[in-house]
Amino acid sequence: MITFAAFLFAGCFVFIGEFRVWVQHFVYETIHPGVVGGRCDGCDAVNRYPEGKVLDDTDTLAAFASGAGKKINVSGTVYKPNSASPAPGVILYIYHTNNKGYYTDIKGWVKTDSLGRFSFYTIRPAPYPGQSIPAHIHAVVKEPRINEYYISDFNFFDDPLLADFGQPANPRGGSGVLRAGPSLNGVQYYHRDILLGLNIPNYNNRW
Repeated sequence: MITFAAFLFAGCFVFIGEFRVWVQHFVYETIHPGVVGGRCDGCDAVNRYPEGKVLDDTDTLAAFASGAGKKINVSGTVYKPNSASPAPGVILYIYHTNNKGYYTDIKGWVKTDSLGRFSFYTIRPAPYPGQSIPAHIHAVVKEPRINEYYISDFNFFDDPLLADFGQPANPRGGSGVLRAGPSLNGVQYYHRDILLGLNIPNYNNRW
């Protein structure tokens, strides 16, 4: 009887949580219909880079020089919607956990160059402690003339949690799975290209 009651309580708790999330999204879409990308909590941080910081195509996050964690570089090209043409002047905001799986204000901003290229140096994040979610790097995109939106996380192909957790069927901005490239001077290199607007709700091409 106690086991059944606990099961029933847990089920109700999950249902209430899911219902609350649904209500939040419904209210948001009602108040902000047609927002590119839909609801995106915290995405406005893409515009809150430190005062005096000049954005360019490369950024080194503070954790890179801390000595804690495996040093990595992620680079790629951002392309215009449905095109092989590079997208210049696009801001990419990235943030992630530290090498123990906790958020400690590791974040950075890059702005694509005339050929749509970006690159950032950081450390490889760890998964959340005690959870089955793969290690990941969050990313928010800000194109000229439209609001910011998030794209699918950067994940690591060799992360054992990734196989069980799975990947989105329609990744936003294209696949975020990073495969290891060369390792030089203690830095592991990865690559990801981003296609603007791909699988982004309410996307309005302004290019």
